[in-house]
Amino acid sequence: MPAADRQSLEYPDGLSAGHGAGAKLPSLPARLFPTLLLGAVIGASATGIYGGLKNPEHRAEGNGAALTVNAPAVLRNGEFFEMRFRIEADAPLEDATLAIDETYLHDITVNTMIPQAEKEEAKDGTFSFSYGPLEAGERIDVKLDGQINPALFLGTEGTVAVRDGETELARLPMQLTVLP
Repeated sequence: MPAADRQSLEYPDGLSAGHGAGAKLPSLPARLFPTLLLGAVIGASATGIYGGLKNPEHRAEGNGAALTVNAPAVLRNGEFFEMRFRIEADAPLEDATLAIDETYLHDITVNTMIPQAEKEEAKDGTFSFSYGPLEAGERIDVKLDGQINPALFLGTEGTVAVRDGETELARLPMQLTVLP
């Protein structure tokens, strides 16, 4: 059998021994770069910079009441999350009210708020949730379940406060970073 016929039997149609000649692997740095890049992304995610860590707790004490907020600091777009608010009365409150800036809840869908407030109001850039009277030493825990809307990019910030009716007792600045 002639050499040309043998060569056509050893290689698929259109290929010959010359097609593989001279091919060499990329340099070691070029081969390691994708592995190092993937390792860096995985390592960074372990630090929590992309979200997923335990929610930080913030506390403010004021004249007659304390406010504790347990809310995420970093979330990803579209993610479901939970916030917890605790109002503790150090003195009797006629109308314990949780006040949240509209800017903090901008482009966030609130799915559930438990317990439901006796009165809800949106006024002067603030959402107010009134829970009625609290005696000194009593507390109320409020749970908010929500979801980040796709339009929210980079994040949001605002304040959360506890009031006795219209009188502000304690305030916390809050910030939420939203990643794609």
